[in-house]
Formats: sequence, C-alpha cells, structure tokens
Amino acid sequence: MEQKRLEDLLEQKVVLLDGATGSYLQKNGLPSGVCVEQWICEHREVLVHLQKAYVEAGSEIVYAPTFGANRLKLKEFGLEENVSDLNRQLVAISRQAVGGKTRIAGDVSMTGQQLAPLGTLDFDELVEVYKEQMLALEQGGADLIVVETMMNLQEMRAALIAAKESVALPVAATMSFGGDGRTLYGTDAKTAAVVMKSLGAVAVGVNCSAGPDQMTGIVRSMREAVNGPVIAKPNAGMPILKEGITEYSMHAEEFANCMKELVGAGASVIGGCCGTNPDFIQNIKKLSENRTPVLKTEQNRVILTSERMSIEWNEQTVTAKISTREHPELIGEWNGEDFDSIFDWIDEAEDMGAEAVCICVDGTEQPVKAIRAVVEQVVSAASKPLIFDVEEDEVLEAALRYYPGRAGILKTETVSEKRRQLAEHYGGIFV
Repeated sequence: MEQKRLEDLLEQKVVLLDGATGSYLQKNGLPSGVCVEQWICEHREVLVHLQKAYVEAGSEIVYAPTFGANRLKLKEFGLEENVSDLNRQLVAISRQAVGGKTRIAGDVSMTGQQLAPLGTLDFDELVEVYKEQMLALEQGGADLIVVETMMNLQEMRAALIAAKESVALPVAATMSFGGDGRTLYGTDAKTAAVVMKSLGAVAVGVNCSAGPDQMTGIVRSMREAVNGPVIAKPNAGMPILKEGITEYSMHAEEFANCMKELVGAGASVIGGCCGTNPDFIQNIKKLSENRTPVLKTEQNRVILTSERMSIEWNEQTVTAKISTREHPELIGEWNGEDFDSIFDWIDEAEDMGAEAVCICVDGTEQPVKAIRAVVEQVVSAASKPLIFDVEEDEVLEAALRYYPGRAGILKTETVSEKRRQLAEHYGGIFV
C-alpha cells in the first residue's frame, strides 16, 4: 500500500483499527509459556476467525500478530533463526483472514531487553534487530508497520530509525503510559509525540496503558503537540483477576461511550487493546462515520525535547553551554575520558535557569567518541534538551543518532545539504 494513499485515508476520516488478539487466543487454546507467534502458525484457524470478525465489525486496519516476532524475543524459544519465516507466515495468515477487505499492519514491539547503560543491549544492535523484522514484514506483504506498546523512548527511536533505513512502508507509532501520564521510563505524552513525529511516523499515539476514560489528557497533549493523526487504542478498562483469569472492567457499550471523549480530544485513529473484541469495534464504528479528523495544531513552533521533557525554543530561550570552544580546558579532560566536571557544569546550568544545554566537542582527539560520552553523561545528570554545535558532519550524525530525544542543531550562515539530510533522518531541528 503506497504511503500517500494511506496518508490520504488518515487525513480524510476517522479510521477504525482492530481490537485485542492475545486475550482471544488465550480463551481459545493458547497455553502459557509457548511462543505465541509459532502457536498461531500451527493453529491459524483461530486467528483467521478472529480477524474475519474484526473486518465484519468495521476494522479498516488489522494488526498481523507479529508483536514479539523479533530475534531477541524469539531467542527465548530457540527460534531466533525463524524471524523471516514467522513474520511472513503471520502476515499471510492475516491476509487470508481479511480477504483483501482491509489493510494489514505489521506489528513491532519491545524486545524485552534493556538498552545500555541500564542494560547491555547496544543501540545499533537494536536497530539491526528491528530492521530484520521490518524487512520480513515488508517482503511478506504488510501495508504498513505499527510500532506499539513501547515504554522506552530510545527503543521507539531505534525502531523508527530502523524503518527509515530498511523499508519503504509507512510507519505509525504508539507508546504506553502509566497513571501519571508518563511511560515506565519517564517520558510524557507531548515529548513522545514530538519525537515520534520528527522521526517520520505518519500517525502517533497511545495504546494499552488504561481504559479510554483515563486517556483523554494523553490524547489531548499529543493533539496539541503535533500535526497529523493521533491514535488511541485503549484497554477495556482496568484489569480484574477472577479465578486466575484476567478480565477487564468495561463492556462494549461503556467503552464506546468513553471513546467519544477521546475522539473529541483529537483521536482520529481508534481501536481497542487488551480485553476488547469485535463487539467493541462494532460499537465504536459509528464514531468513525462521517467525521473529519482534526489534524492541525499551531504552526511554526520549534519544539526540542530530552527523553523526559519538551520546550518551545526561541531566541529568548536560556541556553547553557558545555563547550570546548569557550572552555578549552575540557579538551584535555575529555581526551583523557574524564567527564566528572560535566556534573558541575550541569549544576551551573541549573543555577542560571537554563532551559537547554548546548554541547560542543570540537578539538578533541576522537570527537565521535567524545560526543557519545558527553551526551550520555549530560543525559544522566539533567533532563534539559540538548543543542549540538559541532563542525564535522560525522560528529553531528553520532550526536543525533544516539541522543534520546529531539535535538537542536545550531544553525550557521550556510547549512549544507548533508546537514539537512541528517536533521531530517534523525528528527533534529535547526535553531
């Protein structure tokens, strides 16, 4: 499915997604402790029955059940060499189920492993893991990719960068948030939306998390932060454990009534997550009929983010500098891999009320290595968004690739085409 045609659909109307898959599979024979993706391939009739029902209920995009079909998750079952085969099979089963009546989204999600420095997984390794799965989804015939249920913004960034570097499919992106409006790793909804959109997602939003009655603030924050479609795919209320079985608090009619408020808050791509079923989708179908989505927000806003906060940058923004140009003594320290003084600089930035921090590593012996180390230290010590002031393009690329947010790039009198390409690829913005 061509990206333009999908984007046209998303701009013209409220679009209906599907509902849950996992809870249905569990009720229809899926045992615990097995590879879900392999089980589906061996019991395809269960999925076909469910997805046919979603199409009949009105779903316009159905998710192929490839949620955990990445190399790192499959390794838990000794199936890491089956990434391509499983993803292709699962897309084919979904294609059989929908019978050409709706689009198929390749579903991509967490690997279950922690990125460094919290864990041992390298960022570039993670990008390659997602590339492998996404290529298989594209080759298998998926119409688009949805990166969903993400809790770590840097993991989401890895997936979106992987998509840019491996496939031509349009990509939508959703994260999951707690009751405090932040992900497990502390990212707020506005920041998540800005970063996902800057990396090329055709639609951004929220899935899982909670019931629709608890998502309004998240949807509204995203709607106000970015232009384009906002996705809302909530659970059927709160989970309830009954006789060892997880059920959810909302019935289909109540769910649909709450979804009206989400559409009013700006959601224009809607569906259900845990605990929902085709009845839920049928009940919200009328919300997608004869509605023109609200897709625009205030223009000409320059928004920078860290992993945990966003700011609107302008010429009056207070910016601190940790720069080898102004403080050449840093060159010797960083050449010797001594970054302890960064914490003093961050304290000084806090004292001056800085809203952003500008980084320069020019003059160091290994500037690419230096920029990665400095960024890691600054990110660990402060939540302020970063601006990069560097001379060499390869240093700028390293800074933009590994920074877990949307960075600013200090504008010079002339901006090369290479720099413009780097900014577009990694979601950076000139300031």
